[in-house]
Amino acid sequence: MRCRGRTINWSPSTERSCTRFFSPLNLDRFMGAFWYFWYPNWPVFHKATFIAAQKPAQLIAALSLIGACVSPEKTDRDQAMLWIEAVGDWIYHDPDFSEDAVPQTDDEAQLLQLELRLDMVRAAYAIILIMTWEGSEKQMTVARRTRFSQVVCVARSLFFFPVAQEKIYGGPDPSNHFRRWMLFALREECIRTLIYVFLLDCAFVMLHNSAPRMVVSELQFSLAMPEACFNAPTPETWLNRLDECSEYQHADHETTLSEAIRVILKSELEPEDWRMLERMSLLNLFAITSAFHNLIFHHHHGADFGSTSLPITRGLRNWMRAWVARDLVLVEDQPSQSSHPEPSEGGGKIGFYRYMREYWCLAVILHNQFEYARS
Repeated sequence: MRCRGRTINWSPSTERSCTRFFSPLNLDRFMGAFWYFWYPNWPVFHKATFIAAQKPAQLIAALSLIGACVSPEKTDRDQAMLWIEAVGDWIYHDPDFSEDAVPQTDDEAQLLQLELRLDMVRAAYAIILIMTWEGSEKQMTVARRTRFSQVVCVARSLFFFPVAQEKIYGGPDPSNHFRRWMLFALREECIRTLIYVFLLDCAFVMLHNSAPRMVVSELQFSLAMPEACFNAPTPETWLNRLDECSEYQHADHETTLSEAIRVILKSELEPEDWRMLERMSLLNLFAITSAFHNLIFHHHHGADFGSTSLPITRGLRNWMRAWVARDLVLVEDQPSQSSHPEPSEGGGKIGFYRYMREYWCLAVILHNQFEYARS
């Protein structure tokens, strides 16, 4: 096996085993399992434009390992865990998995480099998911303490691309709407990938009491678009659905994740603030819910240790008011129709963020734990 810059010496039997496990037939089967079982939990790929043959081999290998891990065949799961270390080393030692700044040349070369960097971040993230959920105790620790820190550093090199701007997807222009659709897909994939890096950081805080690697103030990228817009199968459908996304914009600019978190912590919310929160997609609301755990950790380990934070208390209260007022109701793992036919989620499966109410309840408990102890 050859990696750029180094050679891995395998025995002939190991090479044959690799060829068998990552055969075209198995790759097709594993990728199918990934899309069906795991993609709803990690919707960071634009399915309409995803072409496996045009993606880095490292990304396909990592996604295939996830697919093998969720396979009903025990042999697939066992074999996947045998290859996790090799594929992980392949990804993390690749020169394209780098935190070096991407040259901002505003041309096709920049977009190609951005997409490659993004694919490597997602490949590395996939390895962390497997090591965290399926790995040994040692693998879990390495994923949380070492590998994830690397992912955060490389992901930060992408922050400049999806920064909030004025309304960049204006009225339809038939002369270039395909190109704008492709640019939207890349930008939205970047936004969602960064959101999920933040979500995993918050999950480690919540489940392991780990110090956060990220802070709310650095989340200066736009909120994710609704699933109905992101999953539009054609440029024409995408253009028709853009108007449905207007609730994500304040005045003439897009709302950033950092701004949305600051909004929910306010003592008095404006009508447009409530409207944004009540119509926000579940993924964005889940990111805000997870952010409470980040904020609570920083408060509990700061100068006001042992007390409750008034802004966080307000935020938790405002969150529940926005949740109750929403016109989208979760029934099991599917969005159900109420006053509007599936306005945000497009009718697709809902992933882990269907548990955001439990995340909120845990945030309330953690935030008030010292008050509970005193009483």
